Amino acid sequence: MKAWLTALLVSALSAWMLAALAPRLRLVDQPDARKQHDGAIPLVGGLAILLGFVLSARMAGIAGNFAAVALPVGLAVLVGLLDDIYDVPAQHKLWAQIVAVWLLLKTSGLSFETFALPGLGSIELGVLATPFSVVMGVGLLNAINTIDGVDGLCGGLLIIGLLLLAAMADAVGMDGLQRIILLLQAAVMGFWLLNTRLPWQGRARVFLGDAGAFGVGMLMLWIMLQLGGGPAPKIHWSALLAACWMPMADLLAVAALRLRCGQSPFAADRRHFHHLLLAQGRSPGIVVLFAWGLAIFVAVAMYVLWRSGARNGALLMAWVTACVVFALHLHRAWRDQGVFRKRDGEGA
Repeated sequence: MKAWLTALLVSALSAWMLAALAPRLRLVDQPDARKQHDGAIPLVGGLAILLGFVLSARMAGIAGNFAAVALPVGLAVLVGLLDDIYDVPAQHKLWAQIVAVWLLLKTSGLSFETFALPGLGSIELGVLATPFSVVMGVGLLNAINTIDGVDGLCGGLLIIGLLLLAAMADAVGMDGLQRIILLLQAAVMGFWLLNTRLPWQGRARVFLGDAGAFGVGMLMLWIMLQLGGGPAPKIHWSALLAACWMPMADLLAVAALRLRCGQSPFAADRRHFHHLLLAQGRSPGIVVLFAWGLAIFVAVAMYVLWRSGARNGALLMAWVTACVVFALHLHRAWRDQGVFRKRDGEGA
């Protein structure tokens, strides 16, 4: 409990102090046509999370558990920092993410080695395990980054996902890993307190930033590899995907939407689900509560399915079905608002 409180307090205090230094470090997010927030917001939330997490892990004597992955996590954070400061081109970021995730697989010695389909059982991926795991990892990093569009949204979704992973780790007897997950969850909560809207806080004081999204994403990927990596995983990755359903579903839906509009799937725009709800007149608070509710529903449903003995293929199909339903509703809503007419020069 002491280490958990340390993670929360160090993260929150670090975010508050780093916010004062952010302008000198050029770590501020300026509003523009796409980023419609009030004023310049410090991009130091991710750095605060990592400080809280590392210090609390050292206090608990478990920092050595992930010392081997410090290099790939550090690389991902560095790429994020450079993007926060200089706005790195999407293609360069993508290649850097691929290298960082590949390094994580090598230093951890783990990858997602099987694929499961209903009626076919588990299929060994063999030489495809590494590229498949890299795609999964890069997708996770970008999903976390792109979902960070409303005050409190991303932090809350990360907390929900980490609590699910902690419950899964507890269910399979991985107590040491559960402690690590809960420390990371506490550090994220410390950031969330300064990022969400509260009665005494009308708007976010800090944002996560690309450094935070990539750093926390890499740590979540490492946790998922510990649970679901190797030839005989404790939990198949098809169940672990529930921890990141909302960010991944949104990423896939928006990428498909951009392709349908004849654009690059990496293009930055305001077509994510939270942008849609805001465009429909919902308040930021309602948008965030709605997203959290959906994420909790899917997380609990998938956890219950997993604990009830559902096969890995059925779990994957349940996750995919939830993503498809989400994407269809999102695309229909954007069609009603005329987004697809952009191809004819009419849409927004």
